Amino acid sequence: MRNTVITLTLNPAIDETVQIDDFASGKVNRVINSSRYPGGKGINVAVFLADYSLNVISAGFLGKTNDAIFNSMFKLKGIMDKCFRIDGSTRIGIKIIDQVKSETTDINYPGITPADKDIKNLYDAIEDFSKKHKWFVFSGSIPSGLSSDIYCDLIRIIKKNKGFVLLDTSGDAFRNAVESGPYLIKPNIDELSEYAGMELTSVEEIIKAGRKFFNYGIKIVIISMGEKGALFLNNEYSISAVPPSGINVVSTVGAGDAMVSGALCALVHKISFPDLTRMATAFSMSAVMSIELGLSDRNLIAEYMKEVKLEYLDY
Repeated sequence: MRNTVITLTLNPAIDETVQIDDFASGKVNRVINSSRYPGGKGINVAVFLADYSLNVISAGFLGKTNDAIFNSMFKLKGIMDKCFRIDGSTRIGIKIIDQVKSETTDINYPGITPADKDIKNLYDAIEDFSKKHKWFVFSGSIPSGLSSDIYCDLIRIIKKNKGFVLLDTSGDAFRNAVESGPYLIKPNIDELSEYAGMELTSVEEIIKAGRKFFNYGIKIVIISMGEKGALFLNNEYSISAVPPSGINVVSTVGAGDAMVSGALCALVHKISFPDLTRMATAFSMSAVMSIELGLSDRNLIAEYMKEVKLEYLDY
């Protein structure tokens, strides 16, 4: 049970993915195909982990009126459902995928705000989970009405009970939570630049900014940079991991969530840090080559790992 992973999604969504090639605003656009699936960053992570045969518990909030799609997915993937049902409907997120331009346009509806009793229930649940489980993933935005300190508070609860948190969020939620010392963080380059208060351009600048997080007790920093791959930092290594050229990028939806999932799988299986960078990148490769969420074939991850190019940096 200590290897069971808890993913927390405070602001889930029902994601409707619509493929429109040569998408143009202000004009009539023709839909090539579409799909609807349960989403939210923590939900996405749960799917990737379950596809890699990890035991996963999904926690967080879901609207009572439209949770059927989540119920079906949890059952299909073998994910243990510990989400609280709250009044209202889970928000809708529309993702317009343009394969011709290799672009994804997001249209996000606002989320629902949990009541005080719902928040108390969540705190109690995390406290209980932290006494039994070791690994936690906090991913995604915080719905309006909740304090931006909530991740910070929950991380402290988990650390008190010797657990580890992987954090993937942005804005004030990120700024407040890093000071509580999660085990791993994964800002993208824009989020890191925002946090640093300046545009980070050179690799040396990016690594220098990333390493400052170690002052908070953070052990691993992953800085995702889109098609340029990602930088992986710990107290021993600075590694650039880049996928091979020529990948058929179908959709970037969930690529960052996949990277977090791959890093966590590596941590759970206690593999080396260089191989963690390969596994995280391989998960992300799998995500971008399919329009469907999740791993199309977990057996391909080992092959993708061999194709990842690593560069060991001196700063």
